[in-house]
Amino acid sequence: MTLYTEGQNGGSKLSVRGVTAGGSLFAGSGTVAYYVDEVPFGLVKTAVVPDANAYDLERVEALRGPMGTLYGASALNGVVRIMSKQADLEDFEFKARTSISNTKDGGDNYRADMAVNIPIIEDKLAARAVIGYSDLSGWIDNSINSDTNDGELSNLRLNIKAQPTDRLSVELTNWFSRNEFGAPSVAPVPLRSPSTIDEPLSNDYNLHGLTVRYEFDGFTVTSATSYMEYESRGLQDIAAGFATLFTGLFSEVFSQEIRLHSTGEGDWQWSGGAFYREAKDDLLQTLPELLPAPIAWTDESESVAIFGELTRLFKGGDIEVTAGLRYFEDDVGVFETVRNTGVASEPLIAATSSYDTITPRLLLSWAPRDDMKVYASYSRGFRSGFDQNPLVLTVAPDFTAVEEDTLDNYELGFKGSLFEDHLLVDASVYYMDWSDVQQTVGVPLGPDVTVITPINAGDASGPGIDLGLTYNSPVNLQVGVTLSWNDLTLDSEVLSEGVVLFDEGDRLSDSSEVTAGVFVKYLLNLPATGLSAELAYTSNYHSEMVSRSVSGGSASLTEANTILNARASAKLFGQDDWVATLYVDNLYNEQGTVQAFPGEDVLQSRLRPRTIGLQFEYFYQ
Repeated sequence: MTLYTEGQNGGSKLSVRGVTAGGSLFAGSGTVAYYVDEVPFGLVKTAVVPDANAYDLERVEALRGPMGTLYGASALNGVVRIMSKQADLEDFEFKARTSISNTKDGGDNYRADMAVNIPIIEDKLAARAVIGYSDLSGWIDNSINSDTNDGELSNLRLNIKAQPTDRLSVELTNWFSRNEFGAPSVAPVPLRSPSTIDEPLSNDYNLHGLTVRYEFDGFTVTSATSYMEYESRGLQDIAAGFATLFTGLFSEVFSQEIRLHSTGEGDWQWSGGAFYREAKDDLLQTLPELLPAPIAWTDESESVAIFGELTRLFKGGDIEVTAGLRYFEDDVGVFETVRNTGVASEPLIAATSSYDTITPRLLLSWAPRDDMKVYASYSRGFRSGFDQNPLVLTVAPDFTAVEEDTLDNYELGFKGSLFEDHLLVDASVYYMDWSDVQQTVGVPLGPDVTVITPINAGDASGPGIDLGLTYNSPVNLQVGVTLSWNDLTLDSEVLSEGVVLFDEGDRLSDSSEVTAGVFVKYLLNLPATGLSAELAYTSNYHSEMVSRSVSGGSASLTEANTILNARASAKLFGQDDWVATLYVDNLYNEQGTVQAFPGEDVLQSRLRPRTIGLQFEYFYQ
């Protein structure tokens, strides 16, 4: 997996096994489905996801490969789920943490978080509240100010859980997040941007989820209802202060899912359900120095799906055979709200299209023993299509809409423990076949007319391997290594403005060939003090990502850097009620380009430089 912060929007862009969206903004939805608890975070035509650095998390789930059968559109090659801790019906709990740190070439940073769990009616009703605030220093200078990309982040989360009966449970989850930045963390050189104006940026979202579960005899029914509001605003200096681009994205998404799962102990197990989603993205861009009118339109999507899986167990459950299907329909439309030509008498552009697809999944697994599993699988993921935007339809009213793209994955894998549980192994080999890849290219429509737009630009395919090893020694030492390689390349050349943008065998933009990670943890007791300590080191690596564009009739290649981001920490544990941590983030002060924006040197994404901090945590229960 790779993740980086997108410069113009400030959101994050995900990829798994090299499969990623052709653009972050307005060029198609993401290739990795993203969930915050039971709330699906997905926009109609934008691939960004929010910051997941939240306090009081239960776990983060990362599922590799197509997940279209269970998770639907945009689970083209993976799913990430951010799972917060839910309210506890039995015990009162309070915990808090605070930290202070300093960023090299920047300044001081502050953070404070607090969580409290209160049983209101024992075993029946409880509430859990979390609040957090961060003040982050900037480290990039521009032509008029120093440390312009400072940030102020605040969040609030409230979870209410009710258990009226042993069979019925109700959970209400609310997330509120506000992120304000003085400027994006982008620059052509690590510490200096050529911008001559302030470029403030904000990302806000509200998430609301209602989950109701009822356990019948033999099966469970779950209803997940969610509503999301997302807003992003940003200014960008695109002409040395003579032209300022404002971009605003305002989204609303409602979803309703019903899931049924068998709970019996027989040889047959099953699950199924239905899904409904209604989404709307309002785009507003202004460039008063160059454009006669704002760019303003609404993208809408209304989709429905039904899905199911059936599992047959053999040999007492040692062998499992699973088959699943999902049927999906999506009605997508784009509706201009201000005529971009500036001529009010011209009719507003509107276009609609419908898409449908079936995604299958087959899985055969064998467990030679309880702590070991070997599997073979085939699965398909998909991403919905969409109509061309009004800027394109103004000059080419009949231009073809973007069709859905699909990815077929064939995989063999092994998961298990060896040597008396001292070594954990997670290994797989796979082959991906990505059809009708959505890519943004320049399309010539006449002698003097070229439009830059997403199209279905051919197919891509290739093999890959994933390997994860974790060693737990008898002397409180844990060492882990992960390695992922893929050879996902295009099957044919891709043209842009009549010029070859990708040759056959080229990698797609923003696609890493190799990702790797290392972690080491050592726990030691301090007998004379009654305390214990932990020394830890983690590092993550990804190979360079490239971006391609056409300018002046020739193709250009913009390369990012290989990135190695490491963290070292030393923790001191009190008597179950406090932890003090000394840490260093970006240990090697990595300052390379994480992601290079095609044709725009000024929009190269950067990591925060080396940051040294001290954190204190307190627990009461």
